[in-house]
Amino acid sequence: MSGGGAGGHRQTVNQAPLCSWQALFGALDFYAGHLRPGEPDPLAAPPPEIPDAEVALLRAFLRLCRSVVQHSVVARTAIYDSTELGAMTTMFALLACVVPVALKAALLDTVAAFGALDNDVLANSGAQADSVRRAVDEMARRIWAQLEQSQMLPTAGDGARALAVGRGSSGARGGIAYELEEVEAAAETYPETRAFVRLVAALIHVPADAVGVTAEAASAASASASVPADLGSAYRVPGVGPYVSFVLDSVLLKAEQRAYRVPDEKWRVYALALDVVERSLSTLDLSMFVGTHATVTPDALRELATHPGFEVAVRVLCGSRLLDALLRVLDAGVDAVNAGAAAASAVLPALRILLRVLHVQTAVLRGAVPALAEADSLGFALNLPRSLTTLEQLLLSRRESVVQIAALVGAVDPHVSLAAVRIVHILADSTVFNGVDDRVTRGALTLNRMVSMIDGSTDSVRILHAFITSLEAEGGDDVEGDESDDDSAAALRVAVVDLLLANIVSSKPAPTIAHYLLGFSVSRPAADDLPDPAQRATVLHTVLDLLRGDSLLARQPRLAERCYHLVHRLCADPVTSDVALRYLRARETFVSTQLRAVPAAITTDRPRATSAELHARAWLWRTAALELHSLVLQDSRPRAKLIAEWLVADAAQTDDADVFTSRPSAFLDAQMHLLALFSGVRQAYRDAMATLQHQRREAEADSADADAMDADDIVKSDDVATAEDAALLGVDISSCVAPNARGCALYDLAALAALLRQAERTLDAAGALGSAAARQRAHAAMRRLTVRCYFANQERELFFAYASALRGWKEMAEIVVTSAWDRVEAGGRAARERTAFQLLRGLVQTVSEHDAALMSPEDETRHAEVLTALASTLTLFSERLSLEWTRAGVLTRASLAAAKPGAAGHARALPPATESQLPVEPLLDAWRQLVLAALTPAAQASLQLRGNLYASMLHFLGGVRKLAAASADENEVRPRSRLVAGALDVLSNSTLGDRLLETVSADAADASDAWKTVAFSLLDAVAALYASETRPNRVVLFLTHKNFFSSYVGALIRREDQALQLTLQPDPASLNALYIYEAKMAFFIRLAQRQDGADKLIENGVLDVLADCSFLNMRPSASSDAAGFADAFIPARAERFHQLLMPALDLVLALAAKIGRDNVTVWMKVARFVSQHHGVLEAVLKEAALPAHPLSMALLAEAKAASALVFYVARQRAVLDRETALAGSGHVGVTSLHLPMLALLPKLSSSRSWFQRLAPTNDVERAQALVSAALYDDEDATDVERSVFGQQASDLVDAIVQNAIAYAQAVTERPTGSSRMFRPAFAWPIEHNRESDYLPSLALLVAFVRQSLTQITRGRRARDEKLRLAQNSAEMTTADLRKLVSASPYVEVSDDLSTVQMRALASVLLTQQGRRIGRSTSMLVSTVEQALVLLWRHLSFFISVDTAEDSYGGRATGSMALPSAMERDTLRTDASISLPPLLVSLSELKLTNDEFENAATHSSFIQMLVRRIKDLVLRDTSTI
Repeated sequence: MSGGGAGGHRQTVNQAPLCSWQALFGALDFYAGHLRPGEPDPLAAPPPEIPDAEVALLRAFLRLCRSVVQHSVVARTAIYDSTELGAMTTMFALLACVVPVALKAALLDTVAAFGALDNDVLANSGAQADSVRRAVDEMARRIWAQLEQSQMLPTAGDGARALAVGRGSSGARGGIAYELEEVEAAAETYPETRAFVRLVAALIHVPADAVGVTAEAASAASASASVPADLGSAYRVPGVGPYVSFVLDSVLLKAEQRAYRVPDEKWRVYALALDVVERSLSTLDLSMFVGTHATVTPDALRELATHPGFEVAVRVLCGSRLLDALLRVLDAGVDAVNAGAAAASAVLPALRILLRVLHVQTAVLRGAVPALAEADSLGFALNLPRSLTTLEQLLLSRRESVVQIAALVGAVDPHVSLAAVRIVHILADSTVFNGVDDRVTRGALTLNRMVSMIDGSTDSVRILHAFITSLEAEGGDDVEGDESDDDSAAALRVAVVDLLLANIVSSKPAPTIAHYLLGFSVSRPAADDLPDPAQRATVLHTVLDLLRGDSLLARQPRLAERCYHLVHRLCADPVTSDVALRYLRARETFVSTQLRAVPAAITTDRPRATSAELHARAWLWRTAALELHSLVLQDSRPRAKLIAEWLVADAAQTDDADVFTSRPSAFLDAQMHLLALFSGVRQAYRDAMATLQHQRREAEADSADADAMDADDIVKSDDVATAEDAALLGVDISSCVAPNARGCALYDLAALAALLRQAERTLDAAGALGSAAARQRAHAAMRRLTVRCYFANQERELFFAYASALRGWKEMAEIVVTSAWDRVEAGGRAARERTAFQLLRGLVQTVSEHDAALMSPEDETRHAEVLTALASTLTLFSERLSLEWTRAGVLTRASLAAAKPGAAGHARALPPATESQLPVEPLLDAWRQLVLAALTPAAQASLQLRGNLYASMLHFLGGVRKLAAASADENEVRPRSRLVAGALDVLSNSTLGDRLLETVSADAADASDAWKTVAFSLLDAVAALYASETRPNRVVLFLTHKNFFSSYVGALIRREDQALQLTLQPDPASLNALYIYEAKMAFFIRLAQRQDGADKLIENGVLDVLADCSFLNMRPSASSDAAGFADAFIPARAERFHQLLMPALDLVLALAAKIGRDNVTVWMKVARFVSQHHGVLEAVLKEAALPAHPLSMALLAEAKAASALVFYVARQRAVLDRETALAGSGHVGVTSLHLPMLALLPKLSSSRSWFQRLAPTNDVERAQALVSAALYDDEDATDVERSVFGQQASDLVDAIVQNAIAYAQAVTERPTGSSRMFRPAFAWPIEHNRESDYLPSLALLVAFVRQSLTQITRGRRARDEKLRLAQNSAEMTTADLRKLVSASPYVEVSDDLSTVQMRALASVLLTQQGRRIGRSTSMLVSTVEQALVLLWRHLSFFISVDTAEDSYGGRATGSMALPSAMERDTLRTDASISLPPLLVSLSELKLTNDEFENAATHSSFIQMLVRRIKDLVLRDTSTI
């Protein structure tokens, strides 16, 4: 250096090498000591100047210093801390002197380099990054202090202790302010000001966990560690506010007013000033106003009030000139940005500032401002603006600025475009812009404000094109970084689709900005078709083009996920559904194409990519389910068939070949697409979870090495280690758990970081971190907690994605096996049956497996959640297989019939549909897997999972029984097939049976209501399976051994009686108790059909319990049901009571059938049941006989059961004798039902007038009343009598009449050896004109026999005709065949039958009908025999004077009046006239062995009775 310097300067310089730090800072120090500080004085002598050459040299040395300092933290620290160099002191001293502006700018830039936090330096620091950051933060704080001390920007002022926020109060004079206004403004260039602004920006360090544009929550920021909150506190309001205010008021807000020698410098000034503003906002910590656990302290409020970011936010939200300046920057426009103009550098920070204000405005307006307004201990006066509002409200009046922001979406720079998209997103979400703009209408719709602004602008087409271009922009992998990574075009594409998704929701009335961009009509979005891409391009066309590509899902799974989600949203939204589906079908064939294009396997090894791909598949599959269901509803068979058949086709097939046409067992080796997709999801989840666990172990090992942990600490479980670390720090990390945008509960890492920082400050204040070791332990615990929460988030996100994919697959699979099942036509019924089995087999293997790799309780819980969700689908698969077996049963019967010799003696050809049969071994393996699934740990821990598995087993066993019954011989009592035997062996030949029984029995006793029903139903099915064995039922033995019988029976009276009474209320809260009762009683009835089961039920007191049940006596009256309660989902009270009464009666009847005639004790229990419920039984019998009371199927069924029970009890003489003894004590019992029983006969036996009282009461009965019963051939019958409903009612009435006559026979019978005389049950008149209405008479018996003979004759003819047609079904027309099959129990499968099969099945059905008619006729013959015996005995009794008078010694037998002598003569006369024609008909009745068993015996008995009656009537000689 030479020239201009003094000798001392030269001596100092000469003592050091010319190119050294000592030389540089020595020169600076020299000039600082010799140049006059302060502003130039025009009256003073000119100060010395630094020669231009030395200025250039000094600037060059300063550039070198900046470069070294920026790239080496070690050099920076050494230079800064060197007392010999005194770098900071020297530079600040020189800054106070009058030196060239260029040199001052270089000095300021060099100072800024010392305080700047360079991300590259941090990245190269590795594990030392935290310590480097802390060192630089501390250096920046010291520079702030030196800057404040230098008063380069005068801040001391007059010592005012007041703060006016948002007012623009920077009034600095002198220093940099003087240089700006007097020197730089005059020169029209501002290098020193720009350098000063760069220094302020460099000293505001943005924390590592705070990012500008993506900080979407107010809590996603933390205070800058480089900014001293107490700066200048000795003489002013503390903080760096004056420096930021200078940047705002003197630089940013005046930038537009200043003159510039170089126009581009204005934008550089804007960019630098906006950088300071952005940094200030990014370090504004508002977490204290977010969440329920936030606390606000006076110190925190003081720091908030003085924070420059708060000043910025308030200025924007009060609509100050700062907002105008930001919007003025954006007015530069997208063309300037894309042209690379200088304005581009200012547009991005302006957008980021607006975006950040939008994110924090709620916390500022609702939290910070009210808290500060109420605070009284800040230490200074605080003045806030009177008017603050949201930024959306402020932008509403600046429509052109909103349009400019939207137009910036088309910027080439993806960061600018991304910020613009996110601002538009937030504005569109707000109620301000989402509200209706009354000034603009389109047709019948009123547009919302956002759409009206864009659609009404001249840039509308340009904005639409901008969004399209943003989606078309090529981007790299979008899962390399975090979800918040915005450093690529991929994030921009995701943001655009997120904007569309957020605006297609029901809460936002259409049309929204999303509808506008996607191409939906603004006037009629729900009706008008989408435009053709050749006519007008839209964002939707671009989205579909992206999905049509080959690599989107692999390269950018996050974007693919959003695109599939968007398509699903459009297809599901009520406004867009029809239009979107119509377009996707007509132009894209979207669903079918995408299903084929997306591979089943997920090959990525990155967990985040796997999560995104799983979500993408979930949305695609849900869309497929929606489309398939919609196609079925619209009866679009070809399109539905295309999708459904592909899903169930073999994934390995490359052509249209059908796997079912190959060898019978080929389908066992094949894997359909539906199951391949399922397997791909499961394998991807396993692989990704394994990768995550490996990464987690590595991270924890690295942390352990860094913290020098003990081995014992490393092997601790996550829960224990996390609890210990949280206790050490005194934090509750569960408070940081919050749902993300998808609804997955995750740890908020930003909130966690804030919580840990607060914990560190608390521990430090308490003195717990006094030693280095204690601080190291705390930091290690914080690192471990952060690592665990980070990986816990990834695991939770991965599982959430896995569960979402399974739900999507579940929806699609369930649609396939329900509404779309009949669209699976390839391969016919056999293929559908095998497909159903394949689905069941594939899913049951998953549900039954126990993954040993599940280590933590959280893993077990997740596994159970997945299995529980899949179990309901498994139930549908099992149900579908059972239904297919029902069809298979019909075809089996048809095939068996077709294989039998025909009328001509030759065998018919076997139909092709039955050539393929499911192999038994795989079926049995599936059954075994079902049983094992219910015994896994996951099933044992989840009642819902077990319940669905029980339902699956129920359907499986039901189908097995249907197959067995279909292939069984007609005379086989217990159908037993190989499949039934194999299913039984699975349970009998291992411990599976007992383990299953123990689990199901326990659930039947203790489970919740719904699953109790399923458990009892499964017990019933298993008992039926074991019933095929000849040995004692194992279910009975097990329940006895485990004492479940007493529990089940006792619960009826202990717990269920009261609950069942509540179900009979007019408006019951729940009917669960009724359903449990029905299932339990069905199980009891099943057990009672075998002697061992009946004995155990009786032994455990079931008869006593039923007798004591109060709900059986709560029969509602007819008027109570007519009161007006009508609920389509709740049966009427009478129907509910019927559901309670009938199981009880059926169980008692089943037990009565197993009781020996000599078991008096048990019969007394049955009689007690009748006595306890006498009122109900009497009401049933009376209502059935009451002419004015309507008849229903329920009432007839109750009357049948009640009459049968009364008959059973009346046969027991011990019961009758006991009741006779108690007659005077007010006891009511079976004898009190004598007259109601006999009253049934006059109303039901002699004619069919009761049909006039019969009416269907529910939908099922009304449907049956419309179906003609093939069994009925009476041409004179009404439509109701010919119907299935009428035939069923007729069968019930016949059974009631048979019970009544059998009862009369029982009570009139004189036991052998008994001294009791005959007691008549019928009155003596034998002609109808002489009988009374009070008692049935002999005329009724005569009419019944006469009518029965007619029915017998007609039945025999019908039987013969049915059997003849069965042998000659070719005589029947196709219409008659369909009518016959439709009236059978196989209505569902009539369309599946070929003509050959239908004729074969018709032969089977006709044979069954003929045999049924024969059995009914045979029963009628037996009833006629009983009626004839009653007629003969009554005639003998009434005509024989001596017998009657000797027996009773008077005129009456109880309530029966004896005939007088004249009346006996009348009886003889009437009998001699009316009986001969009947006796002749009886004499001509010929019974054959083909029609009746023991026909000769029946014929002989009837003829004997005819002779005796003849002898009695014609010769008047008879004995009883």
